Amino acid sequence: MPTVSSTAQRSPIFSASTPTSPSFDAEHLLDGLASTGDLASLGIQAADEDRAFADVVVRQIEYADTLVLWGQSPERAFDTRMMPILLQQMAPRAVHIRVDGD
Repeated sequence: MPTVSSTAQRSPIFSASTPTSPSFDAEHLLDGLASTGDLASLGIQAADEDRAFADVVVRQIEYADTLVLWGQSPERAFDTRMMPILLQQMAPRAVHIRVDGD
């Protein structure tokens, strides 16, 4: 499970280049969406530390105007192929960019 010490640091799952244009690491995205930890237990400083990490990831996707998906899920090729479809369903109005490779 990812850990970061503050919201200013990069998460292995996503990094916000701008508030409305997050980029997502294909290797960790599904883990973030399935995470059951809250922000406080993961060491993430936030105003509402009772929120689940997965909720933050979902909101980043839903409210983005541009999504960048990069990398591969090394153990789950099927998941890597399905992630663009999942992101398209979650944020249909966003511009979707796929960057292959690391």
